[in-house]
Amino acid sequence: MEGYPDLFPDTEDSRLIKIEKNGDIIHYSRTKAPWPVSDRDGTYRSHFSSEGNTSTVRLETVSGLVDEKEGVVRILDSEAIWTLKELGNKQIELVYEVYANPNGSIPAWLVNSAAISLPFETLVNMKDLVLERSE
Repeated sequence: MEGYPDLFPDTEDSRLIKIEKNGDIIHYSRTKAPWPVSDRDGTYRSHFSSEGNTSTVRLETVSGLVDEKEGVVRILDSEAIWTLKELGNKQIELVYEVYANPNGSIPAWLVNSAAISLPFETLVNMKDLVLERSE
């Protein structure tokens, strides 16, 4: 969780809540939003699976584990799926799909901008982290 802010843009806070017996990870994350929009936060379950040359990480919101904070809007409905497929010759295909209902009042232009920029910035950050750690 300490590397979460390096990967996901505008992460204000991220922390591990627990690791379940099946290996699923439950974590909390808070994302900074530009003024006048309130920050968003949520609690998420990450489930890892692998079959053959394909690995999947599925994140989904879970509720009731962390108290809501004043002035921060809780995300109650979201899902993200990372699918990594080893292609051989040191190549990987990565598909990143995200659905999120940001809750509360947000201007449509900001939602549309974030829907494009945040996944792109996340993938750029991932590329930079992989290159940095492979040196």
